[in-house]
Amino acid sequence: MEKYILIAIGIFCIILTLMIIFRKGFAEKYVATSPKAYLWRKLFGEKRAVKIIKFILAPIGFLFGVAFLIFGIILVIK
Repeated sequence: MEKYILIAIGIFCIILTLMIIFRKGFAEKYVATSPKAYLWRKLFGEKRAVKIIKFILAPIGFLFGVAFLIFGIILVIK
């Protein structure tokens, strides 16, 4: 069961990070409305927080999503 949860989390992370990177306005809306991004807004300002999320955090999240997906698939195969 855990292997399928890993696959689902991996797919979710990949989709979310791709939306943040490529959908126009999605990252800006996320930073403006998300309680999780509150600290980022206060520390860096809204425009700089969007830039940090798009160019640093989203690619890291994408890599984690791919790792979860691959690890889950490997567990399913074994």
